[in-house]
Amino acid sequence: MASKARKRPSLLQPSLFAATWHAAVWGGLATLALALPHLNLGSSKSPQVLVALAAATVITELRPVVLPGKDTNGIVASYAFVMAVMYIYGFPIAAVIIAVSTLLSEVVERRELWKVVFNIGQHVLCLLAAWGVMLIAGQSPSASTPTTTVGSGDLLWMAATWIVFFAANHLLIVGVSADSARTLREALTEDLAYYFLTLMAVLALSPIIANVTLDAWPFIILLLLPLIAVTKAAEISRDRDFASRHDPLTGLTNRSAVAEELHDAIDIASRTDGRVGVMMMDLNRFKEVNDTFGHAAGDRLIIAAAKRIASQVRPNDVAARLGGDEFAVVLPGLPDYERGLKVANRIRSAIRRPFNISNESLDIDISIGIALYPDDGDSVAVLLEAADAAMYRAKSTGTFIEVVGHGAGQQTERRDPVASAAAQLDSGAFSLRYRPVVSATAFAVLAMSVEIDWANPAANAVPLDQMVAMPGGAALVSRLTLLVIERALTDAARWRAAGHSFAIRVPVTWRQLRTSYFAQSFTHALESHGLPGSAVILDVLDEIPEAELLSDSTASAALMASGSSLCLTHVGTSAASLNALRKLPIAGVTIPRPMAADSRNSDTDSSRGITQSVVGLAHALGARALADGLPTVDDLSVFAALGCDALQGDAI
Repeated sequence: MASKARKRPSLLQPSLFAATWHAAVWGGLATLALALPHLNLGSSKSPQVLVALAAATVITELRPVVLPGKDTNGIVASYAFVMAVMYIYGFPIAAVIIAVSTLLSEVVERRELWKVVFNIGQHVLCLLAAWGVMLIAGQSPSASTPTTTVGSGDLLWMAATWIVFFAANHLLIVGVSADSARTLREALTEDLAYYFLTLMAVLALSPIIANVTLDAWPFIILLLLPLIAVTKAAEISRDRDFASRHDPLTGLTNRSAVAEELHDAIDIASRTDGRVGVMMMDLNRFKEVNDTFGHAAGDRLIIAAAKRIASQVRPNDVAARLGGDEFAVVLPGLPDYERGLKVANRIRSAIRRPFNISNESLDIDISIGIALYPDDGDSVAVLLEAADAAMYRAKSTGTFIEVVGHGAGQQTERRDPVASAAAQLDSGAFSLRYRPVVSATAFAVLAMSVEIDWANPAANAVPLDQMVAMPGGAALVSRLTLLVIERALTDAARWRAAGHSFAIRVPVTWRQLRTSYFAQSFTHALESHGLPGSAVILDVLDEIPEAELLSDSTASAALMASGSSLCLTHVGTSAASLNALRKLPIAGVTIPRPMAADSRNSDTDSSRGITQSVVGLAHALGARALADGLPTVDDLSVFAALGCDALQGDAI
């Protein structure tokens, strides 16, 4: 056995760990130093036998048999070969060989220095203990006077060396890996039978190896072959076990395995009066990524989100993907809800940073529910159900993070319009209403502008053209657009059949407009309703980055092919951006509501002059200037006088 991976306690503070480590390291290294002068390699007999055994020791040390679900360091067959070396050539040579092979193995595994020197020291001391049994039995071979025969009469003292080797190894490993989660008795007895039987099975090969080596040393190769086959079979079994316990897309622990981890954590906490935290998580607005950019982009987003979640928890915490966009985290030793809220807020902050997926900047959020053992339940099923209920409460109310808290629930953040709208979008709790866009001169209906009527007033408080600038707003509008287009085109087809030829204005984001997925979906929707592209004006609510406008012709090509046109709210003023905009099928430029409000409420020439500059820009692009949000009839004449071509608002 070798020490299990764990966070290293202090080597300077008094503890069982520190005492064991110092005893193994300094005792082992001192023993190794004392053994070096007694190697007598120059007078060794049959050096080819010694070389063959040393090589076999190194090979098997580098290739341990690691079984699934047990000690990750594996069953080390090198013990059998190094014991055979000691039976034939004595302790000094065996100590040097095990030290060198252990050093090579630790370097290959890139272990920390404290583990490297500990494993070297403890292996040397275990051999020293077994050598003491040999001396008591009257066996003291050396390089100059090696053992020449091994018979059945030697099996008794050899078996004693195996038991002593195991006892020393087990005590040293328990001492250096003891922690507060287990009593010393539990550490000594945990999986004791497994470790004893597996090590005995390995060490029982040592007399066979010694006999084969003394009679015909080249046959050692034949002994290595079945060991290599067993190692390979163990690797296959371990890979299958890993696959059965981990999510294939993200590599995180899967649903069944996280339940086992939670069960183990509860078991330890129940014996130590500890606590265990459980978090259930669900990505907000993930579905719109799938709907807008396709499943491949959704998979890449899941992978990236999984990495961010895992990066925000401790090494001994267990992050898992339960399926779809659902995740969970088990936090052994979580002391209270407050600490859980800190972890949850770290995870949420990480998830809220934009994701760059397929050259698209995607904004999502996450809802998290927190339960605590034993406060909220004393079993795996109850805790998972409690955390899941808290998560759904956070998602449905827009609070993002909730703790069970004996069923009371604790909100960590006030709901916002985007979260409220996203929750209603998931449940379909919205309807469409239409506002007419009329000519400023003849008051004829030019188009019908689609607006969203949310069931929850919190979402209705902010118009889409303002919501799109909020965190997560652009992603929300992108998802909403595809649903709105389907409903609005149904209404448009009905109106056209009744003889009305006006277009409909549908909200869209520039980010969404640039994707081939949107172009395909939009074209398909037009064809399925039997409508020409001119029946739809795409109302671009967000600002168009100048670099994208100048470098990307995807949107222009798709729109021109469909026959639809754009209405812009944010227009760049550089010569380069204006030239690029001329290539797009722009039907209108909207005067933003705050600007329109300034022009309504101010008689100054500067305020109205700004509005007139936007009107002039629209005309320069060959488009109509649209004034939106006009509450009174008097406003209609004001903006008509400013040169606006189209008007929209409560006054109409």
